Amino acid sequence: MASQPDTPFSITNLSSAELNLLSMVPDEEQRSVLYRELLRSYNAEDKVRDLSIAENVLNKTALETIFEDSNIPSDDFIRYSPCYGEPKLLETLASKLSKWFGARVDSEDVFVTAGVSSAIQLIALGLQTPLPGPFAPEKVPPVPQGSKVMLPVPFWQGFNWSFKEVPKLKILPVALKDTETFQLTINDLKKVYDEEEEPKPKLLVLTNPHNPLGINYKKELLEDIYTWALSKQDMHIISDEMYRHSQIKGAQPPFVSALALNETNKSESNSKRVHVVWGFTKDFGLSGCRIGCIISKSEYVHGVMRDSADPLESRRSLAWFSPFDSLKQYYVRKMLTPANVGCDDFWDTTMNDYSNKLTDSFRLVGNALNNNGIKFLNMDRRPPLLANSAQFFWLDLREFLKPVIECSPPTRVLFGSSREIVPPPTPEQELANCILENAKVKLLTGEIMGCTPDNNMPEGYFRLCFTVYDPKIVVQAVNQMGEYLRSRPRNGTP
Repeated sequence: MASQPDTPFSITNLSSAELNLLSMVPDEEQRSVLYRELLRSYNAEDKVRDLSIAENVLNKTALETIFEDSNIPSDDFIRYSPCYGEPKLLETLASKLSKWFGARVDSEDVFVTAGVSSAIQLIALGLQTPLPGPFAPEKVPPVPQGSKVMLPVPFWQGFNWSFKEVPKLKILPVALKDTETFQLTINDLKKVYDEEEEPKPKLLVLTNPHNPLGINYKKELLEDIYTWALSKQDMHIISDEMYRHSQIKGAQPPFVSALALNETNKSESNSKRVHVVWGFTKDFGLSGCRIGCIISKSEYVHGVMRDSADPLESRRSLAWFSPFDSLKQYYVRKMLTPANVGCDDFWDTTMNDYSNKLTDSFRLVGNALNNNGIKFLNMDRRPPLLANSAQFFWLDLREFLKPVIECSPPTRVLFGSSREIVPPPTPEQELANCILENAKVKLLTGEIMGCTPDNNMPEGYFRLCFTVYDPKIVVQAVNQMGEYLRSRPRNGTP
């Protein structure tokens, strides 16, 4: 990559080798990360505002108190440590999680991994453990290879590789009947389940708070869904609660963890079939530091993390291949130990400050979207700007879609899913290209998150992450996007 700091930068100035490098990355969001690094090589990162990457910079100042200490005791990072977390650290973490998730979490049910995507994959692999001998009624049945995973659309695209690549599970998208407000209903799930041929799905995945919709699910809805799903004796549920702390002040509905649901705690069988993942990446703003947590009472998940205690099983710990390494354990200990960071409680203080900053950023960016006439998902749709959760706006740009391809080929490589886009880019990709070229703003397309006509969902929706920069910069980017969209003909879509 040639660095050309004195040369004015245009988006189309990337070399053929750099474009080829981008084209080899199959995931649109990961391509965005590489694209940003290429911009840095040209000293041109500030020429494009990439709002497609799910990152959080709002806690940067607070985290400096953790990472400013470079005098790390050698024993803390040159020796092996348990791949899934030291016992004392897991005890402290379980205590914190109990408080924040509204239910008792035992340290023996907590495991730390190299990121939440690894946590999800390890749960899926753990649930594939075959039962030794004849099926025992008191045991919870596993989820074997080839099983179907129910995922309401839209969903985080990383689920595709977490479930499909190594565990060899099949994604079964669940289309929503209400595609105006994107409210999931239990009937959406029942319809897909009932219409699916045998073998029926054995795993349901819910994301709460939601990525990309940026909402919390209502407790009543969750209770209904869990009652239905757990009535199937072979059904497991993974609740991705990655954005648990990313709560706007006064968020409605309030966040409720799967661990706190009545139906989860109704029986031992139910509690063993509900698995929760969370991590430090999003809430704390540590995207480059892969730290994920598994909370599960399942003997299958315990077995894949620690080794199976059953003498008839030969499965060994797969946590070895996704280790929570010693250096990360050192820093997480600092985050969980108040005396080491000079405040009453770093975790509580930082998360409270984060909620204030998140609320301010949400309102500033939301008002900018409103001022520019850019529609976005609002579950209630009443003024003033309502509370939201997670770090996203789900933009409705359907009225700007059109079939004409008018943007330059070099930028097309950033969207789509193949090195050669044949047939030509979709109207959604074309719009994303034009926003990038004309407004210098990059969004994440809804189709990469399963929101496509093939899944009986509308095209023309985009995810905007409002925590990836200082809010003033995001507002400026929204204004640039609004100026371009006002100059673009509309197609009359409501």
